[in-house]
Amino acid sequence: MARMIDVIGVPYHLGGTQNGTRGGPEGLVQNGFLAALEGRGHNVTYVNLRAVSGRDDIFCGAHHEGHRVRYADELIALIPLLARQTGLALVEGSTPLVLGGDHSIVMGSIGAALHPDALHDDRLGLVWIDAHYDAHTEWTTHTGNTHGMPLAALLGEGRQFRPAIGKQKFLPSQVIHIGAGVADCEPEEIALLSRLGVPCFPETFLAEKGWSPVYAALQALASRVERIWVSFDLDSVCVEDAPGVSYRRLKGGLTRQEVLMLANWLSHTGKVVGADIVEMNFQYERLDAHGSSVTAHLASEFACQLLK
Repeated sequence: MARMIDVIGVPYHLGGTQNGTRGGPEGLVQNGFLAALEGRGHNVTYVNLRAVSGRDDIFCGAHHEGHRVRYADELIALIPLLARQTGLALVEGSTPLVLGGDHSIVMGSIGAALHPDALHDDRLGLVWIDAHYDAHTEWTTHTGNTHGMPLAALLGEGRQFRPAIGKQKFLPSQVIHIGAGVADCEPEEIALLSRLGVPCFPETFLAEKGWSPVYAALQALASRVERIWVSFDLDSVCVEDAPGVSYRRLKGGLTRQEVLMLANWLSHTGKVVGADIVEMNFQYERLDAHGSSVTAHLASEFACQLLK
């Protein structure tokens, strides 16, 4: 079935320390991302949030790093802008597909989906696919980078971004995390998610027990929620299949086949209401034997599978 899809580009990089992620959205578009969705029969519109917001200061870090958390003021200003754009798509019955930029931006997109005015339903599930847990708060962060904080914030942890996100938050039972790497996660994050009881399936678990327990957990999630949001960080994928990302371990990661099978399974629930694809960095990208962008092609395939 064809969908109306609102692709929202968010060229924001201040959540990390590498500015290449700000070129992710436009780079994906130039490498056929929209055309791939249109080729599946979807009605696709595209908006660049920086262009329509008129707030260049937010995207270039014109203020200051500030506080213990780097560029907190910029992100606090960005969250409602993206939430408004995402919420508008949801209210109009379109599927928002948000292209980052770094992972901090999803406090705006997913925060909008949590708001009762958007979906008229408080049973929203979240599938988080990432090499990192992104579960730091302003009190536990080692770096001050906000792209290490969005999942914790959406679970209601920490105070700094709560006013921007709003009162809504996920119950731990409504969240599943897939793909964390041993070298990419820190004790404070593991402790927080363990304390909350968030189901997590790190790379070591997948290597030992396979994917069957993951799909069982996803099936259980799909049975108790009405809608599902998918947040896909490209750094969860192995370097052979997704070289074009900023922050990754030197080896390991999910394979192209694994993430596409996951997207296909999620699409068959009929409950995917929106998604983020983040952390694309063309500074590290390579071309395949046919001259195509490897990571951009994977991102397009993932979106097409997820939203078919």
